Amino acid sequence: MSGWSQGEQGHALEHAFDYLLIFMILSSVLVVVLESMPEMSEHAGVLADIEQVLVYFFSAEYLLRLWICPEIG
Repeated sequence: MSGWSQGEQGHALEHAFDYLLIFMILSSVLVVVLESMPEMSEHAGVLADIEQVLVYFFSAEYLLRLWICPEIG
């Protein structure tokens, strides 16, 4: 650990972020399923926008993980 203690608040934030991440993953799956349904073609623009926001979120989350991870070696 990098010298800072992790109290109850840190633990709660970890759980909150985990739940947010699970929600975003499930939302992404739902959007992909809805995009594949022909009857949802009239909502294609909105679904594409939602998918783009989710891609930005996952990209930012991945880059933050790379940035804060300790160097190995």
